[in-house]
Amino acid sequence: MAYQEIRTSIQSVQQSIDHILETTANLPEETIRFKPAEDEWSIMQILSHLAEAIPYWLGEVETVIAMPGAEWGVDCKIQPDWRRLPILTNLLWMMS
Repeated sequence: MAYQEIRTSIQSVQQSIDHILETTANLPEETIRFKPAEDEWSIMQILSHLAEAIPYWLGEVETVIAMPGAEWGVDCKIQPDWRRLPILTNLLWMMS
């Protein structure tokens, strides 16, 4: 991928993040924590997922840049630590 394409992709991701933050910034807590169905995520859960996923994938990109050919991606042998979700949810809420 050419440098300009990478730059455009980075800008697109940043614009998406900015749009998400602008859209959710002034929502009341009851709206952010509302789950439309038992098997669907609330806005807060989605934001928490993004708060954890974006740094993870940025780290993976940095690994590939630093060590071309290195293994990268989600390691299916590692189980997610679901105990962190409430912590991330509360941190995200306090930051808004």
